[in-house]
Amino acid sequence: MMVALCCKVYADGRLGRASAEEIASRSGLSRYQISRGMIELRGKDIIVPVVRKTADGFRKLDRSNYGHVAQYCMTRDVWNDIELDDGK
Repeated sequence: MMVALCCKVYADGRLGRASAEEIASRSGLSRYQISRGMIELRGKDIIVPVVRKTADGFRKLDRSNYGHVAQYCMTRDVWNDIELDDGK
């Protein structure tokens, strides 16, 4: 699951948005397996929803209009353990 998610990773640890269909085509997993994998990664504190700032200056978890998380990022502990390739 993590390999499929890491096809799009930004320098700050945010995971690029990917639909279940896109993840399924890359990984060969079913929608049920993807859902279960995301729940497992959240439960193990590997990924968390991105925190956004509202127009009023409040911080809230990123949600789509349908109520599900729109974008995830790796937790700080996980991101700190990853060695970044600087292209050299």
